[in-house]
Amino acid sequence: DHLYGAAKEISTNKLSLIYGEAMELIKGDVGNNVSRNEKEFLQSSLETRAIPTPKLLIKDHKRADTMGEFPTRLVVPATNFTAAFPKAGYLGIKNIFDKNGIEYTKSTITQASQLKSKLETLHIRRDEATIVSFDAVEMYPSIKYKLVRRAVMYFARDLCLDTKEKIELCLKMIKFGMGNTLLTFMDKYYEYGGDEDVEERGLTIGGYESAWLADLVAAFLLENAVAQFKNTRFKGIYRDDGFIVFEGELKKKDVANWLDKFQARVDELAGSNFLNFTAEVWGADKDDGTLHKAVSVNKGESFPYLDMEMYWSVDNQLFFKVHLKPNQQLKYLNRGSTHTEACFKSIP
Repeated sequence: DHLYGAAKEISTNKLSLIYGEAMELIKGDVGNNVSRNEKEFLQSSLETRAIPTPKLLIKDHKRADTMGEFPTRLVVPATNFTAAFPKAGYLGIKNIFDKNGIEYTKSTITQASQLKSKLETLHIRRDEATIVSFDAVEMYPSIKYKLVRRAVMYFARDLCLDTKEKIELCLKMIKFGMGNTLLTFMDKYYEYGGDEDVEERGLTIGGYESAWLADLVAAFLLENAVAQFKNTRFKGIYRDDGFIVFEGELKKKDVANWLDKFQARVDELAGSNFLNFTAEVWGADKDDGTLHKAVSVNKGESFPYLDMEMYWSVDNQLFFKVHLKPNQQLKYLNRGSTHTEACFKSIP
């Protein structure tokens, strides 16, 4: 079902054409402008001719439906013979940004513990602020290549011409990868986003480049929506989950008005309306009966965000505890297991 909605069946002839295009890139301007190691990396990936079988991310921390089935998402493993191109491309851009001291993480929340530390310094009181979360609907597939390009060039705006040309080369590799994401399933071949123009193709869940580029796009949107965040004490976003502390006590209608203005600004920045947001405001007293399909009110005593729950103390101070999702099972992670070092580093 996911494949019917997100991919197009293709012939083996199309696979040969894509392989030929990749070979031409390596022989042409890409191969002539990358290091020897990078060129060998691209060639070795190409020679695998690998086309992965998609997987389903079963969201068993959610509640099952009436048929006992959990929601799922399509995962596209980054083992395509084309996947080395966007990987090299995004790492090239990241390296250029880091070397030039470009600050692109001012609005990025890295994990719940970092957010907790920041909020504690603000000394937030219940009668002086309103806490709202906002969420990008199906974020990765909704972040199209043309929006990725806009975000990259925004942060690269002050770099010299030679450096911008290197970034253009990196974007070319990313575009090739996003435009040629291949899958195989039950003896058939598919092209992810095959009916869409390359400019309109989105990031995949499972792509090497997806998380970093999604964060970059989110930072681009927040940094260019200044007017929508004037009345805030804090704003930040982790992947598709945003978090705001507004000054004063806002009602649902106020948050609805804010979301409409923010969504309009996002559409303007994206040049389209493919990336949509919803919002949730915390507090039973915030519900004034306003009807808005994208805004809800959390009337609970606590408010979850990532792996953290917030609650108010008896003297209206903001406190924190661990949040567990409905069906979540905690498991120990052995220090000697085969998990990557990045996985261990993400655990406070």
